[in-house]
Amino acid sequence: MTAEEEVRSAFAARIIGIALACVLVAGATVYWAVDPFRAQSGLRDLRHARDLVSTQEPQRAVVVDSEDVPAKEYEDLGWGIAVVRLPDGSYADLWTMDVGFAVFFGAPEEGERLTVLVDPKDPTWAASVADADASALSQARYLFVSFFLRLGLVLLVARVLLTWGARIPFRAYRALRRPRDHVRAEVVAVMSRARRDEERVTLRIRVGDDDYSWDATLPPGCVPYVGGFLELRGDVRDGGWVMAGDPDHGFAYPRTTLRKWGAAPSTRSWHPAV
Repeated sequence: MTAEEEVRSAFAARIIGIALACVLVAGATVYWAVDPFRAQSGLRDLRHARDLVSTQEPQRAVVVDSEDVPAKEYEDLGWGIAVVRLPDGSYADLWTMDVGFAVFFGAPEEGERLTVLVDPKDPTWAASVADADASALSQARYLFVSFFLRLGLVLLVARVLLTWGARIPFRAYRALRRPRDHVRAEVVAVMSRARRDEERVTLRIRVGDDDYSWDATLPPGCVPYVGGFLELRGDVRDGGWVMAGDPDHGFAYPRTTLRKWGAAPSTRSWHPAV
């Protein structure tokens, strides 16, 4: 793939990622705004369980492994994480404030006996009496975690989408899609490396009689060395955007523009490279 094709591919990925992230966030916002009760399944389940307290008789049930449920009955169950066997031998999905949040609250263990309430309209759904009658503080904690786990999932997916093509800054696309210059630059010094990302470097490079400082993201496995050469493409001048190609590893992308050596201090504060 040529440098121009690489840039066009990254630009297309960036636009698609931004569009999908916007659709995801907007869709989630509209969904929660139009029907917050249905969208917040934690609140829906909690209110459902509390309604059953005043209308249904408690039953003793035992937590079982879903693999122990006969295939025919398992098909009738919903998406519950825990399953209980009821006194009549039937099975139901179990709702508790623990299910789905075991990392925070623990979880029902196999063989544990619980007092539950069964929904007469949907006998495959049962709620823990203890959690339906739990304190306001416990219920508030459950709703808080339930909401922010779902919100966090949406934001995490959106964040991943926004990273598509993000290896090239937006402002650099125009200069790199149609590079004006193709020149050979000598690496004068490797001034610094990022502490957490060895592929991020600040280089001092020389083009003809001019020296520049360049913050770049190198391709994996590419290690610049003093006296080596870079094939620069783009707008080679003070304030210009450039990228560099390596025949063995791929392309190095800019994080900032070229800066004429001595014209401005380095923008990075990383420890010196060794």
